[in-house]
Amino acid sequence: MYLFGPVPSRRLGRSLGVDIIPYKRCSFNCIYCQLGETSEQSTEIKPYGNLEDFKEEFLIWLKNNGEADYITFAGSGEPTLNSLIKDMILAIQELTDIPVAVLSNGSLFFLKSVRESVMPAQFVKSTLTTSNEKTFRLIHRANPDLTLEKHIEGLTLFREERKSGLYCIEVMIVKGINDTEEEMLGLRELISRIRPDWIDINTPTRPSQNPTISPVEFERLKEIQRILDYPSRILTQFSGEFKHLEISDDKLVEIISRHPDTLENISIMFGMSVEKTREYLDRLVKIGKLSCIEKGKKVSYIAARKGK
Repeated sequence: MYLFGPVPSRRLGRSLGVDIIPYKRCSFNCIYCQLGETSEQSTEIKPYGNLEDFKEEFLIWLKNNGEADYITFAGSGEPTLNSLIKDMILAIQELTDIPVAVLSNGSLFFLKSVRESVMPAQFVKSTLTTSNEKTFRLIHRANPDLTLEKHIEGLTLFREERKSGLYCIEVMIVKGINDTEEEMLGLRELISRIRPDWIDINTPTRPSQNPTISPVEFERLKEIQRILDYPSRILTQFSGEFKHLEISDDKLVEIISRHPDTLENISIMFGMSVEKTREYLDRLVKIGKLSCIEKGKKVSYIAARKGK
């Protein structure tokens, strides 16, 4: 109900996903989101699920030789919309030494209660794409109650209040939208003001259900890294050892529905050759459980589109 994976993460290595939000409930409706359109845009924070059920599921995973580099709150929507997130983080930390990560868009960090709810996590990542309100609206199509000013205020306050643990800002670069030098100079000023531990420079490489979205070329990302002039890494494909998952139709469909990914990453996840993985996935496409997206030489898989 709550856990998926582990999956190979470009940010965190072998990452056990924790999904605590109903599918596509989010404060943003980002044009690059691999899960597609936000079905319920909301800023309402309330409890989803049950803490005891969550702890029981996590204990079962641990008892079944659960191994991961990080336990990562991410998945189907914005995790800080769940008012139980702090209790869930603390429950994990009572049961294991595996560090906890929270991947958030940071849109609600202007609220003290939200900042406090994720503060116990050993690693927190929030999103920042622009210093321009018009670009902010274009990329994130945010809830009307949210503004770029509030967003920046929240990230700044979170940094000021965070006394321990890592804090990273992810800069998502969308080709033709926020990849100009003017945009980068604005971001450089903001990042130096917020002072995260480092920044991750990213571009939409996972499958997007928006056909107009394209990733920025690696050479341009290196130029952007130079312009931003801040401790950073460019996120690339997962590399390194990965303890493979046992493959089954249900497990694979469950993971991809929450974490759409490329053919290569899925092959790493299940320890099969790319060719064998494609045969397996294409069979699931034929029976309507998955959909395939091909852009040039890149092949990715998402949950089956409605109507299939």
